This record gives sequence, structure tokens and C-alpha cells, in this order.
Amino acid sequence: MSKEITVDRIELAERRYRQIVPEPVQNWAEMPVRELGIWLKDYVAPLVGEYTARPRFRDAACWSLHEFRAGANTPARRQVDATAAALTRHARLLRAALRSRRVATAVGESLLPLRFVDQELVVTGSGARPISRTVREVDQLPVMIAQIEAIARPFWRDLVDPADYLEPRGAWLLREEPSEHVTAGEFVVSLNPELHAIGDFISRCLFRRVEVLAEILERADRAVLACVPALGRAAPKPVAEVAGDRDHLQETIRQLHTICGPEDETAVRGSCVILAQVYAAFHPAPDVGWLGLPENVIEVGRHTLRHRFTNTRNPELTESVAAALGDLRRLYANEPPGQSALEEAVARGGLVLTTSPRAVYWEKQRLAINWANNDRPWEMLVALARKGRLGAAVEERDLFPDDASPSAMPTLFGRLKRLLPAELWKHIIPGIKLRSYCLKLESAQIVVIEKPA
Repeated sequence: MSKEITVDRIELAERRYRQIVPEPVQNWAEMPVRELGIWLKDYVAPLVGEYTARPRFRDAACWSLHEFRAGANTPARRQVDATAAALTRHARLLRAALRSRRVATAVGESLLPLRFVDQELVVTGSGARPISRTVREVDQLPVMIAQIEAIARPFWRDLVDPADYLEPRGAWLLREEPSEHVTAGEFVVSLNPELHAIGDFISRCLFRRVEVLAEILERADRAVLACVPALGRAAPKPVAEVAGDRDHLQETIRQLHTICGPEDETAVRGSCVILAQVYAAFHPAPDVGWLGLPENVIEVGRHTLRHRFTNTRNPELTESVAAALGDLRRLYANEPPGQSALEEAVARGGLVLTTSPRAVYWEKQRLAINWANNDRPWEMLVALARKGRLGAAVEERDLFPDDASPSAMPTLFGRLKRLLPAELWKHIIPGIKLRSYCLKLESAQIVVIEKPA
């Protein structure tokens, strides 16, 4: 795929968008939904499809998936864990402070009760008529203590959900899974402008989770610190530590935002996510295996994004896609003319596999192996590469039926090991589960190209 042809297609897509929407749309009724749908399906999605095999595009589009995922040995993931620990630690400090009867009494007296109004209505053809109205007050202190206790446990098992990639899943990742799925209002796109209509939902949902938890703790901080003058020297030790620990928590959260990198890099990555989402939603037969997401997550995201486009008529969606096309040009501004996806991948080093025809490149060199005569080792290597990008291990069930002999997996690994150079196979190590194996390379060092150009 040449640079000149690709740039022309980007310009064509941008020009077509300007023809459809020459001026910003102010009224939702003016949205040319049908024309924009054709633009996404016939201009944008096929164009993005040409980039999905390219390592640079994949790295940018999958940055939050790979950098924030549980178990990743990355600065971003370490900062997620540090933020979770800081939230939990601060909640436990507040819990200890509120266990003091003097502190709890002072805080309870400072909090105004929450007021709820319950009404019963009769709906008739002429409208709704109230028939009863009840005002009830709820003490804030038990609510605050319950929220702090939940954070101190903590109630979540992770602050990052890979299933948010195409569309926020609408839930917290709870340690104790509920019997049925309950949508959390904090992650409904239509109710939270912070999430936007399209883009890097994994990062935004992570920040939204942290923001919600931090706001709960901040309200408690204000209430506890406000009672310090009244308590004087009688204030217990945890109260004296609240202010300093609050500052540490705020700095940890600030560093979490900073870890995403300079704004221009974050913007380009976000644009690649947008284009990957459009490709998944509007291409008639998208190849999105490289995202490493379950099929049901892909299907839900596809339908939700198309529904949002056709029903909410949100101008932000298509305007963001149009802007993302310009960032795609920036991503490949220094690309050598005529460089193919395979050439780009090989030039970066690491492990590169092409499935048709079968070929393996390691550290910029093609391995002289007849894969046509080694079907099973080839299948294992492809599985190792695909799962290795996600930091996951290949298990027996991935390659063998349930009745496979205990020696089948080790035997297959031995066959593959004899084919590979030592500098490559030393990166394949046993997984946590019995008879499982994991390819321990950075995600950016593993590329699987299904259909090389």
C-alpha cells in the first residue's frame, strides 16, 4: 500500500464529508443521517481496513487495552494499581477516623439531612394530577460511612474494563458479581458528557471510576476536617493524617492522568481508537481479531455505535471521525513511500507472522522453516502470538479436544521448540496453569498479519 494512494483516499474521505456537512450542524433534525451512514460505510471503514494490519496503527488503537490491562508490566498499569491502593488507603483512614464517637458525632451534626419527595400521581387524558406528597429526610452520616466502607474493602476487583473498548459496558467490575447485570449511571454515554459519543472509552471509564470514588472521599474529607477545630487536641490521630493523605491521593490521581503522555500523542491514539471503532461498526466484514476482545463484546459495541449514530444524531460522532482522519495522516507522516504493512512490521524487529502465506520473521529475518509440513507447531505459534499480545497463555483447550493425553501439549511444544531459533523460543515460558505456555514479549513486538498487502 503506497503512501500516495493512501493519502489520496484520506483526502477523498475528508472532501466527501465536507460535501455532506459543509457547515457545522446546529439542529439535530438537520443531520443528513443517510448520507453520513454511507460515508462511514463506503469511505471511512474500507480506508481504515487498509491500516488494521499495520503495527503503528494497532499500537495506537490498542494502547489503553495493552497498557492498562490487569497484569501488564507497564508504567500505566502500575499507576492504575497505585491509584487503587491510594483510594483504598484513604478510605481506611477515614473509616478509622469515623469510628471515633466524638468524630462521628461532630460530623453527623455538621451534615444536613438529605430530603426526598415521594409523590403519587393520577394520569388522565388531561394530564397528571398529584394526589399525595410525602417529604422524608435521610441522615447523611450512615450513607457516608457505608460508602467509605465499600471503598475501604474495596468493592471493585479492577478499575479497568477491556470490554469498554467499543462502548462502555455500563458497570463496575465488582468483587462479588451480582445475580443480574445492573447498569451504572456513571457509565451511560447519554448521561455523562465526560465519556463523549465515541473514542477511548477504556481510559475515560477508568478516569470516571476514579473520579466518582475520589468525589465520595472528598466529601468525607471536608466533613471530617471541618470538625477539627471543635475537637481540638481531643481529635484522634487518624483525623490529623487525613489532610496529608488527601494531598497524596490527589497527586496520585494527577499522575494517572499524566501517564497517558503528551496531549498530541494522546489525541492521535484517541483518533486511531475512533477509526477502529468505526471500522468494527460499519465495515460489512471487519477483521478485528487483533483487538483480542470476545465476540459478544464486539457485537454489542457494533450495534450500540450504529444505534447511537442513527438514533441520537449526535454531530460529535461524525465530526470526531472526520478529525481522526487528519490524525491518521499525522501518524504516518514520516512513512517511507510504498512501504507495506508487512515491511513496516518487519522493519521494527520482534516477531511477525503472516497467516497467508505462512511465514515467520524474527528480528527482521525470515525463518527458513517449511510450515506446510508443520501444521500443529504452526497453530501453536499463531496461538502464542495472538494471546501473547494480550499477556495471556495458550492452554490445552485452545489446541486440543477435551480427551487429549497429558503429554500432547508438552510434545507439541517440544516440536515447536526444535523449529525455532534459541533467541526466540527462550521467550516462551510455562504459564500459571498446568501444561500452558506464554510468549513473553511486549505487545508491540508481536504482530500477526492475516492478509499481507
